Amino acid sequence: MDQKTLERHITKYRYHLTRSLIRLPQFSSKQKIQKNLKAFLKRLHVEYKTAQQILISDYIEIENEMKTIDDEREINRRHLWIATIELSFNALVWVANRWDRDLVKRVFKGPKHGTLDSRNATSVVSALEFMNKRWNDFSIALDFCRFECIADILKIHIHPKHLTLETEVIEVKEGKVNAEMLETIRTGSKKSYFDYFERYGEHGIKQMKRHFRQTQVASKSLEIMNSETGGRFETKDGPLFIHLANEPRVHYVSGIKNLLKHLKKNRWGSFLVDGCLWVCGARVENNRDISAADFFIRHQIHHVISNDCQVCANRDGWMEALGRIKMLDGWKFLFAYVALEPFIQRPISDKEMLDILFGRVRFWFHLHADPFIRFCHDLGLEAGYSTTKEFNRERSRGHREIIGFDGRALWMKAGQLTTYLSEGMLLDICLNWTHPSWWIKEHVHEGSMAFEAARPNVSTTKHD
Repeated sequence: MDQKTLERHITKYRYHLTRSLIRLPQFSSKQKIQKNLKAFLKRLHVEYKTAQQILISDYIEIENEMKTIDDEREINRRHLWIATIELSFNALVWVANRWDRDLVKRVFKGPKHGTLDSRNATSVVSALEFMNKRWNDFSIALDFCRFECIADILKIHIHPKHLTLETEVIEVKEGKVNAEMLETIRTGSKKSYFDYFERYGEHGIKQMKRHFRQTQVASKSLEIMNSETGGRFETKDGPLFIHLANEPRVHYVSGIKNLLKHLKKNRWGSFLVDGCLWVCGARVENNRDISAADFFIRHQIHHVISNDCQVCANRDGWMEALGRIKMLDGWKFLFAYVALEPFIQRPISDKEMLDILFGRVRFWFHLHADPFIRFCHDLGLEAGYSTTKEFNRERSRGHREIIGFDGRALWMKAGQLTTYLSEGMLLDICLNWTHPSWWIKEHVHEGSMAFEAARPNVSTTKHD
């Protein structure tokens, strides 16, 4: 495998997921799709299954290659390729959950560990091939996602007559011991349990305990997935916060598209969103380009937040002044943000998508807190800075997700509840290209940011 081939395959994957059917005359409009809905769904599942197989095959090939390579640079390169495949694969979970960000957050649990060899991926792929023989079933192998998931397989079933959708999560068990364990549980008699423990001893007991733990986790995950309200859910990986949107999320896509167009002829550029968020981009080929872009971007922002530029005045201390400007490196966080909306559905070209995924175009973000607070006030929301002591106290309590601004937290108050600007909110604003104003209006409308909504999520979005 080489990167050029991988990029071509990811482009093909995107085509099967987003464009392949609309080019067919019988599915070229919404009216035609509604008229031929069953035929459309049949063909749609064929396209989805084809797309999934492209990435599964590449993933397995690259991981097998890594077993035979000694060069550390080449191994690291393939780790990046694997991460990019996983990130692209995530789109299938978004498709299965109708692009509902909040449902997707309930499927992804958190950081992923281990290789395919350390999982039962071979059995999962075999089960997948069997399940996907039916036209109205589309099963997704969750081991190939970027993040740890609640089960091995996510299956979408279309009722053959009513054409309604059902979602099911499946844990794949392999081997004779597992088969007998499941039969023992199904039987439920004391004798069957004693016979099982006598045959398999301590190993069988551990296997049974592990199964019940997994069942308990899966039950909790399904409870979270089936919940129609937001809130705080306790999981073994820590609390999971679900915020159900009241209005369609609004994206600053037009600014991104203009910036990408600008970067075709220029090394770097930027634009301002809602008067408080700097979105900066650069076309990079090596680390020198990254360092140069970092300097020029910080210098530009420094001019905006300070009337006295130490760089231009050629005074000592300018490095410290620029260093104090907090910038979020978008490319690094792409691979760590669970609720990242896939690039395959964003209205950018295939080349632009690949440039972002493979780091040839990099974005940096800077949230200027003072105008953000003024914007909150303009929209009727109380906001301000905490004291340094309050910020440190919250961090010491384990609230590490709170963002600091010169040692202070940025708070917002809706009704009786005060909340702080968190890493999750900032990442959504930056990586999902979401207007800060949308989040502020959510606070005002809901009476709190902190997950007390009790209505279904609005899963559509708007682009400016």
